[in-house]
Amino acid sequence: LEMLKADLDEQRELANNRLSELEKLQQEHQDLMKEAEKLKMDLKNLPDNVISETSEYKSLQSQYSVLYNESVQLKQALDEARVLLKTTKNTHLRQIEQMESDELSCQKKLRTEVIQLEDSLAQVRKEYEMLRIEFEQNLAANEQAGPINRELRHLITSLQNHNQQLKGEVARYKRKLREAQAEIQKLKSESTGPSHSGEAQQREAAPPVEQPAVKKEEEVKVKEEDVKKEEPEKKRRWKSRRKM
Repeated sequence: LEMLKADLDEQRELANNRLSELEKLQQEHQDLMKEAEKLKMDLKNLPDNVISETSEYKSLQSQYSVLYNESVQLKQALDEARVLLKTTKNTHLRQIEQMESDELSCQKKLRTEVIQLEDSLAQVRKEYEMLRIEFEQNLAANEQAGPINRELRHLITSLQNHNQQLKGEVARYKRKLREAQAEIQKLKSESTGPSHSGEAQQREAAPPVEQPAVKKEEEVKVKEEDVKKEEPEKKRRWKSRRKM
């Protein structure tokens, strides 16, 4: 019992101590609450000059100034960017319109050139066909006219050879004529008598008689001219027959 009583006393003493501590803490709490309420009231009624003099307010004010200046600069840059964008857009639209106009003009020009080239190509093809037909006709005409041309060349060659032969005969007859005239002159000079001399002078004054060889040469020349004149006529006749 004594031990229990001692424990009880000890517990009561501890309880009293705890109670006194609790009362003390409660009193401190109440005091702190009153002080907090007072500080809240002071904070609500705090003057502006006190707030502006604090370091936090000054730091916030400096930060706000920096941010405001940055916002102003960004706004100016945004306005400049909008103006530049609008100007660039208008310039780009004008360039697009100019490019479209140039493209339309180039297309019209190209279309006109293509039409002209097509017309030129058609004309060239037509001329080519005409030239090809003419070439084929000329080729066929040359192939068919080959024997005629060979015959004409052979005839002209034979006539030229005959002409050379006739010229040789003419030269030989002229030489014989000169020899005969020289012999006659010699005989006349040897004869005597005025009558004979007068007759000799009359015979010398008379024109020489044309020899048959000269006539034959002229006939050959006439024949050659007739052949040359008839050659184009034969060609025209042959072409007309070919066309028919």
